[in-house]
Amino acid sequence: MLSKVKNIAIYALLGGLVACSSQEGKQNQIQIKGEVFTGSSQDTLHQVFLDVVKENEYKTIDTAQINEKGQFSFEVEPANEFGRIRFENNNSIPIYVDSSLHLQKIDIYSPIAKYDLVEGSKVNREIAQFLAILRDFNMVNDSLQREYIQAEQAGDEERKAALEEVFRKSYYTSVEKTKALINTLIPSVSVIYAASLLNMVDDGTFLKELAEKMQKAYQGKPMPSAVKRFIDYMSQVSLSEDVQSAGPEEGSMAPDFSLPQADGTPFSLSKLRGKYVLVDFWASWCGPCRKENPQVVALYNKYKDKGFEILGVSLDEDKEAWLKAIEKDRLTWIHVSDLKGWQNEAARLYNVNAIPMTYLIDPDGVIIAKGLRGPALEAKLQELLGK
Repeated sequence: MLSKVKNIAIYALLGGLVACSSQEGKQNQIQIKGEVFTGSSQDTLHQVFLDVVKENEYKTIDTAQINEKGQFSFEVEPANEFGRIRFENNNSIPIYVDSSLHLQKIDIYSPIAKYDLVEGSKVNREIAQFLAILRDFNMVNDSLQREYIQAEQAGDEERKAALEEVFRKSYYTSVEKTKALINTLIPSVSVIYAASLLNMVDDGTFLKELAEKMQKAYQGKPMPSAVKRFIDYMSQVSLSEDVQSAGPEEGSMAPDFSLPQADGTPFSLSKLRGKYVLVDFWASWCGPCRKENPQVVALYNKYKDKGFEILGVSLDEDKEAWLKAIEKDRLTWIHVSDLKGWQNEAARLYNVNAIPMTYLIDPDGVIIAKGLRGPALEAKLQELLGK
């Protein structure tokens, strides 16, 4: 999440990749290759993309074909930055582009990246450990979801409440496992990826302490650019306000507001009564917001015909940048902004002091969750609307 500081993006590349001669390029090239499960996937998915974070968003630096055996390969220069292997269905595998990488048995339809790492750097092996924690949580949630649907069909409110408590415990267990693993891997740059799985609402103090530990670990030593950006960002985040209790609480009615759409037409939150609504506070300049968008797009496409809607509230001041980000990230839901930045009327009404920030509202206008992102958001939507 971002504090009230613009143009800070933890995971963004500042500037371009290092230039070199064609001869140096050949000497420094690394190979990133993989094999997906063969079968029906080959009938629909034929391309794969290698993206690297640059200028606050993912940039595609190479494209490859998936052959009849399910194999693909990239040859690129090491960027020493975070990136992803992305498939045509928008499922992706987070990686660190620092050395050759070989993945096998890739399940390109798995909600959480699933693969065998045959060859890879220490950082990529550590990223795989964090993904394993997410995958375990997702498996537990799938089982809970099936039971929850059965309890709902039977009208068993007591069982539903019990399952919700099990889910909460499972979620926070996965968070604690992630934190514990982070502490064992400091000062590896992989912990910067793991930090993106946490959020300022619940984990702000931990993230501040992580930044201090990383700074101490690299004192007087060369510091990876991603680590430096994380430290610089966290140094500007203030936890003096009680972020966790800020804004309207779960169980309360969502305050209504009306803001202009891109064409100037006002749109009110209350117009969406009768649907589950995710009010998403974000901005084009917010690196973590943009990083989260692909998964939000996937969830929207999955649930938009099941009574789910998103109302994007932008804290932008530059209209062109706002609209460009909407188009670039393919955000096809409803968008509003008064282009007042942190003085946005809805943001002030909801006491939003960090983004990304979300409020999930039920069809009656009651807030049922806030601060959901990533797997937690997906799990909640599965609970409410099914798979």
